[in-house]
Amino acid sequence: MGAIKKTKAGSFQASAYDERGVRHRQTFKKQSEAQAFINKLEAVKYDRKLVGAKLKRSRISLNIALDDYMITKAGLAKKTLAKYEFAISTFKVFLTSLNLVYVDQFTPDHGALLFKLLIQGNDDENGETKRAKPKTINQFLQIVRSFFKLEVEKGHIDRSPMLHVKNLKEEKPRPEYYSEDELKAFFAVDMPESYKNAFMGLLHTGMRINELANLTWDDVDLNRRLVHVRSKEGFSTKTDNSERSIPINDTLYSVLQRITSSPMSKTYPFCSITGKKLSDRRLLEASKEIGKSANIKGRVFLHKFRHTFATHLVKKRVPIEAVQKLMGHASILETMVYTHVRTEDLHSDVALLNSLGQPTVDESGALSTTAQIFDILTGLAA
Repeated sequence: MGAIKKTKAGSFQASAYDERGVRHRQTFKKQSEAQAFINKLEAVKYDRKLVGAKLKRSRISLNIALDDYMITKAGLAKKTLAKYEFAISTFKVFLTSLNLVYVDQFTPDHGALLFKLLIQGNDDENGETKRAKPKTINQFLQIVRSFFKLEVEKGHIDRSPMLHVKNLKEEKPRPEYYSEDELKAFFAVDMPESYKNAFMGLLHTGMRINELANLTWDDVDLNRRLVHVRSKEGFSTKTDNSERSIPINDTLYSVLQRITSSPMSKTYPFCSITGKKLSDRRLLEASKEIGKSANIKGRVFLHKFRHTFATHLVKKRVPIEAVQKLMGHASILETMVYTHVRTEDLHSDVALLNSLGQPTVDESGALSTTAQIFDILTGLAA
């Protein structure tokens, strides 16, 4: 136990030993403050004894735990990793403001406070309240939840303090896509051959622009008519599910054969006009210029080709599970956003049941095989 000695000046000197046997002395104006100092050292000493006897968990620093968590995300794509880094740095600011040091100090009440701060927004210099979009808030919460889930798995805490915090309802916008007429107008515009090849690649594979830009000749198998999207040195797919093999339809096969007959790059099938790696910024600028010349009224952006790929597959009645695999979606819920385009076809769908209960049954086969799927897009902008 520690000791308190009253000095001649009327103050109180506290003296106590920590768990390592090191003596600590400190002077206080009040005896109660001196006693609190001793009690704190004794509490830490007692906790260390319990941990040493395996009767209590060792307390884990939040900063160290968060840094360890980020190490597990090192393999993520650059843009995705940036989102995690921003979320974790923001979360650290929140923890510091509350003087929270250890993982087990974060309670469900802190989780509720975090949620409240996220949804209330901030006032700008004009006095207007700016709030983050529900999608942004949900992404932030998902990262914090996954951190505490990992801490539970490590045995640092028994239960996640974020379980009661639910996502905000999101109004998912319908994906924008190019119509067949818009595609014909777009590809009718005079443009550099390398850009046309890149746009055709995006349209007929549904790849993200960074996936197409990092595609190498080693990833293209013309004999088996497959394009392999996979991580490699200097490039990581968005998720593990993003690694996939995409069949090459007839239109894309013709494009690739034409490229192989006179390749501009020994490394990249789809390259810049100088034979170097594609720049998404320059390709975006080119697409906007071409879209303007083609009198396309809606927005023109590179990811719209990916939406177009998925949308036209769904419109042609390709099973949603097949579209999910082709898109490299981790969850089929991501793919379900494209199903709205078939609403106008529901009457014909229900009409397939006309023969039920009738003397003559007329069975109609639905499109379902992978081989048929890729003939569908062959006619797009061919």
